[in-house]
Amino acid sequence: MNTFNLYMDEIPAGFGTGDDEFSEVQFRLVPASEDDGNPEEQAVLAGLDIYDLLELRNAIQEIVDIIATASLDPQFAEQMSQDMEDDQG
Repeated sequence: MNTFNLYMDEIPAGFGTGDDEFSEVQFRLVPASEDDGNPEEQAVLAGLDIYDLLELRNAIQEIVDIIATASLDPQFAEQMSQDMEDDQG
């Protein structure tokens, strides 16, 4: 089964000064078979198979849904957050 390495690159956002300079974050997936870097030391996550990627996508989507819902209905978002904690515990 193919595996992938997930990298997080910081890119200067071009605004802010000195200590207050901001960075943007960009994520990229690299097939392990094509990765000529050092994923064990540089990748955020290494050796992800398709099932891991699907679980990661679902977890991120849950968080995005909670954040988006919180602006519309704080009580519903709180209940979703509590349900997620109950599922993990």
